[in-house]
Amino acid sequence: MLFKSFIDKLFGKGSGQENEGSTLTQDGNGKKLMCVECKKEFLFESGEQQFYKMRGLTPPKRCPNCRSKRRRRR
Repeated sequence: MLFKSFIDKLFGKGSGQENEGSTLTQDGNGKKLMCVECKKEFLFESGEQQFYKMRGLTPPKRCPNCRSKRRRRR
């Protein structure tokens, strides 16, 4: 039961609005998250949310721009 509530909160089904320092705000098309690297808000669209959920991934912590920069640095 604890695991289910954790997953529900992680994917926005619970009442929690925060996820490890990221601000989650529901809007019509997705959630607005705060990038941990550049501190800018970015939209985590509903299609992306479904993709992440199907694969059991946690929501991104970095905006698409910072994610691509991070991949290039590796």
